[in-house]
Amino acid sequence: MKINKDHQIINSLRISSHSKYNFLIENNNDCHELYDFIRLKRLPYIVIGEGTNIVAPEYFNGIVIQISLNNINNDKHLNVGASANWNELVEYTIKKNIYGFENLSLIPGSVGAAPVQNIGAYGVEISSLIKSVECFDLSNNSFITINGSDCNFKYRHSCFKDNPDLLILSVNFFNNLKKEFNLNYDSITSYINENNIDFNNLEHNEVAEIINTIRSSKLPDPNNIPNVGSFFKNPIIDNSRLSEFNNFISWPVTDNSSKLSAGQLIGSIKHLLPSYENVDLYEHHSLVMITNSKASYEEVLDFKNSISKTIFNNYSIHLDVEPTIIT
Repeated sequence: MKINKDHQIINSLRISSHSKYNFLIENNNDCHELYDFIRLKRLPYIVIGEGTNIVAPEYFNGIVIQISLNNINNDKHLNVGASANWNELVEYTIKKNIYGFENLSLIPGSVGAAPVQNIGAYGVEISSLIKSVECFDLSNNSFITINGSDCNFKYRHSCFKDNPDLLILSVNFFNNLKKEFNLNYDSITSYINENNIDFNNLEHNEVAEIINTIRSSKLPDPNNIPNVGSFFKNPIIDNSRLSEFNNFISWPVTDNSSKLSAGQLIGSIKHLLPSYENVDLYEHHSLVMITNSKASYEEVLDFKNSISKTIFNNYSIHLDVEPTIIT
């Protein structure tokens, strides 16, 4: 356990940010200490992994909780500590011939943060890989295990997003050793066909390399260009409105609803957006907001509000934000 005052909040938008306290959990006993510390200080608190999916304020008058548990245990199932890096886990599964993770390659962030928003890419969501999640409940000072089927996983959503008192300590994944790939996503099939790749003879590492190539061509590396990945969720509309969006990509969600491409919607109105000095849309993907490392919290939120307002004024669609905005 480590407690620091006036602690810098690391975030991939590179907003200059500090918190009143930072509480680092290094073992299970620290969880009980955290429970007491929260009740002593009576301050708001938030859990932060690698800061790749947050918009951080200049100052958070509260407690930032971070986990330092990065173990990987591979037995009957794959148990991974919350602070393990997600992409390093993907690389580990490829080396150990554990299947299902390859489509989620290169997604930034920690393993503990991944279930919170049910990360997904190229036709796969993490919810399909999770057996259970080990948590500490800050509301009653107890450890609990939540089965994957009870996590209320939906598109970019889970029970952990609804209940911030559930502190994820580790995740148990299915240990799938059967060689099978999910290659049905449009951009994957297009890449394979354009490069004359044989579907039937692909190896594990080759699928990951295909995903990495596609992803890198569309999304900037936050280590080089400050960003939090997709800033908005793809909106879901009633099918009665589909005819209004014949020129846009859509995917069926239910018999009565469909999902639209938020990036395509934003790209169609970006010429209407005001210009900002330190924040902009990424040139290769309009769903990604980037900064020059000098943007303020207010500037990022102003730009976000401009996009949301312009989309609503033109299409009567509300865009939901994907990263967590800390207030």
